[in-house]
Amino acid sequence: MIPEISAQQPVISKTALPLDGVQAVILAGGRGTRLASLLPDIPKPLAPICGRPYLFYLLDYLAIRGVSSFVLCTGWLGEKIRSVVGDEWLSVPVFYSHEEEPLGTAGPLALANSRGLLATDPLLVVNADTWFLPNFRLMHQLLDQTADAVIAAVHHPSATRFGALQISTDNYIQKFLEKKIENSAGWINAGFYLIRRGVLRGIPVAHSSLEREFFPKLAARGRLRAALHPHAPFLDFGTPDDYLRAPVFFREQGLEPHSMFPDFSPGPIPPIPGLEARLGVCTVVVDNNGQVLLDLRSDCHRWALFGGRLEAGESVEQTAYRETCEETGLQIRIVRFLGFFSKPRWRIVCYPNNSDWRQLNDVAILTAPIRGSLTLSQESDELRWFDPAEVPPNLIRPAIEIFRQAFLGSATHPILA
Repeated sequence: MIPEISAQQPVISKTALPLDGVQAVILAGGRGTRLASLLPDIPKPLAPICGRPYLFYLLDYLAIRGVSSFVLCTGWLGEKIRSVVGDEWLSVPVFYSHEEEPLGTAGPLALANSRGLLATDPLLVVNADTWFLPNFRLMHQLLDQTADAVIAAVHHPSATRFGALQISTDNYIQKFLEKKIENSAGWINAGFYLIRRGVLRGIPVAHSSLEREFFPKLAARGRLRAALHPHAPFLDFGTPDDYLRAPVFFREQGLEPHSMFPDFSPGPIPPIPGLEARLGVCTVVVDNNGQVLLDLRSDCHRWALFGGRLEAGESVEQTAYRETCEETGLQIRIVRFLGFFSKPRWRIVCYPNNSDWRQLNDVAILTAPIRGSLTLSQESDELRWFDPAEVPPNLIRPAIEIFRQAFLGSATHPILA
């Protein structure tokens, strides 16, 4: 049972999302020559996995973790990336730094910095061909006064195939070991880096490598640390064999896309027969510990927020009370209005039970539980409280903007964006 808490406010920390105020720089310029036989005309970041471009999964996930903006460092066929991503992703601004000639993995950062595109300190830098779920809070903790960068490291059974990391007992990276043919277990670079922006000034706008030049220099000065992830799932799809295994990996992680949530390119939505707009109410339920309640929907097996259609004769508040109680068993109080969410690119769905197409236009409200006990409805497989920093990456797309607005109070109001 949940005790009466109507006199209290839900606890939403300013650091509830670990990438709040952090810009994500995605290294998306590689040609992917090893995948050329499988993807001759597709840039590697757009390599389809389970029918969806890999980059889309990555952008969704980083948006859930609270990034302030994206900078995509593009190269070969970069115009294709821009044409399908656009200038915002789930209300997160997207900027582009295009390289005319290949600049490796360090040169693109110097180029973006010279163009004035890098805006936060620290920066999150991400390789666009690895899937991994870092502990971003741990990475922030390790980026103390003794470090200029933190690499997310994962323990891998074939570490020497990637090039292993030699790490001290206090998490400092001592050496980068060369790749070897024989496979043995160890720590590897997972492709996610938290870097102080100031240290990028020493990188020339020329072809250079983070892995072979920049990071080894930091390690030699004792300024590079590793955030260790002993058991985290990891995928590098840079080789044909690994790419062909990627769909199985994504299905095992519950990331396979669902037809209920199609992807649309920027610009006007193409005609969809039978598409109707629906006005609804969505509630974000947060308890006094700052935990957010999510629903694992039975129709698509994805995590979602709560709510439903605004019925005739109801106020927005009445719909919020009714839908939340029906779907959770909880009685709630309303804390504040979050916004009105209606961008069709992110909010057109096709319901699997009847193939009806709907554009979801939702009034979103932050709420807190006051009494009741969690009770599953017929629409739900599971109800679970989550630390906002650990919300699963398969949160449904129409919920991501609302989730961000609830936990990033300084974000631009979505109706004005």
